[in-house]
Amino acid sequence: MPCYRCYLMTGEHIHAVQILECAGDDDVIVRGAGLLMRHPEHQNIEIWDGKRMVARIPRHSEANAAE
Repeated sequence: MPCYRCYLMTGEHIHAVQILECAGDDDVIVRGAGLLMRHPEHQNIEIWDGKRMVARIPRHSEANAAE
């Protein structure tokens, strides 16, 4: 399973990094949105697979509202 880097951010500044092992992009996006919801001090999360950005999820996105 791929390991993804999830950067918890405020503005353009990285404040924390979490590594998530997930089955694929869809799985890591759902888990990343949940991670952001558990850390209200951060505005968004960027999810990376190596040099490829998988997603940037802002706190007030539809993905977060669904949880």
